[in-house]
Amino acid sequence: MIKSNVIILYIVIFFVVYGPVIDSRFGALFDISFLTCVFIILLNIVKCSRLVLDQFTFKLSVFLVFIFVISLSSAVLLDVEHIEHSMRAIMRPVRVLPTVVSLALLSQYIINNRKNQFTIESGITIVFCVIVLHAIIMIVQFFNEPFRNAIYQFTTAKYVIESYQATRIAGFAGAGGAQLSIAQSFGLVLGVYLFVSSKSLKFKFFIFLLCQLLLGSIFLTGRSGLLTAFIFCPLYFIYLNLLESGSKAIKNILIAFLGVSICLGSAIFILFDALADNPMFMSVFNRIFDTFIGYNEGVGVKINTVDVLMKMFILPNEVLHLIFGKASYLNNNTLYGIFTDIGYFRLVWGYGLLGSLFHYGFYIFAMYTVLNLQYIGKREKSIPLLLLLLTLFFNSKEILIFTKFTFQICMLSLFLIYFSNKAIKKSLSYPQGE
Repeated sequence: MIKSNVIILYIVIFFVVYGPVIDSRFGALFDISFLTCVFIILLNIVKCSRLVLDQFTFKLSVFLVFIFVISLSSAVLLDVEHIEHSMRAIMRPVRVLPTVVSLALLSQYIINNRKNQFTIESGITIVFCVIVLHAIIMIVQFFNEPFRNAIYQFTTAKYVIESYQATRIAGFAGAGGAQLSIAQSFGLVLGVYLFVSSKSLKFKFFIFLLCQLLLGSIFLTGRSGLLTAFIFCPLYFIYLNLLESGSKAIKNILIAFLGVSICLGSAIFILFDALADNPMFMSVFNRIFDTFIGYNEGVGVKINTVDVLMKMFILPNEVLHLIFGKASYLNNNTLYGIFTDIGYFRLVWGYGLLGSLFHYGFYIFAMYTVLNLQYIGKREKSIPLLLLLLTLFFNSKEILIFTKFTFQICMLSLFLIYFSNKAIKKSLSYPQGE
């Protein structure tokens, strides 16, 4: 039987990662994820009579404090006429700070709770299953309109145009699309790690099946996550096998790719045959594969976002704006007649080069810390490193740095590895029985 504390831990992590912003008169304050993080911190303070942060978590928090100071200063000194549009940029680091602290505390509990024998693998498995549960919710939403509407009525997804509500499934997010598909694809990265790491054929098969649900959820909400699924995950699989299997690596890789190709091909054929008359499914199919459909029809390969990225790299003209940013640009850049939500644009124009430096510096410092961990192997280090790198990669298209869902998944994997390293170091310094 699954112990009750594991179930509670699973529920808590689900709310931390996917807790929605409830549509109410309280606005963004009624954020279940944020409130859960605050509750974890308060619970720790009550239990320990104080809040003690380890050095790594404290340094990460310092990045957020600097971002807050920069955004507040730019809003007051450089952008006061649009102060009502600046609150998102100002409050963003405020929301992220308790998330970082609470996930550090949660990860410490998972790793240090020897009574329940939690390990890196068990922690990653829980996070993986949390992402799978959200995938199941998304898939049910697509096929069951009453269920979809029942969830949407509590979130801001109901304000998204109706055609998007049905074909860009939002789950517990405020809208479906690229950011959610990337978050779901992070589950595939964890799945690849668990698949390769496990010695049990039954568990490998179980993980493989659950990954199909994750792939389905990506398909139903946006295309960006498919880059992770079909480019980064196969490369990650090859890397882990070459790292672990030695002479058997090539055999394992070929068998795995053969199995994935057969299952994926069969799934696409069966679904397309069964749902060809479903207008919503065909809308999703055409949206996902419009690049290849256009090429087949002689239009050529065309990806709108890539076309935009290739044609523009615009920076503010004013020196002060370029350095310190104008906070209102993060909230709604269409106010200024520049219609793009590309990640670099919103960071540079909203926070300036200085604020952007601290945004990127947060992730770079996290990666540097992981690389320098002494008691954790390359296999374990690869999990947070890949997720952090994917965040920076996709931020060129979407504003993914500090974005909900992806950020929580990154931080959980990061802290699980970091505190595992600390636990191993402590056990070597103070052997049991002394």
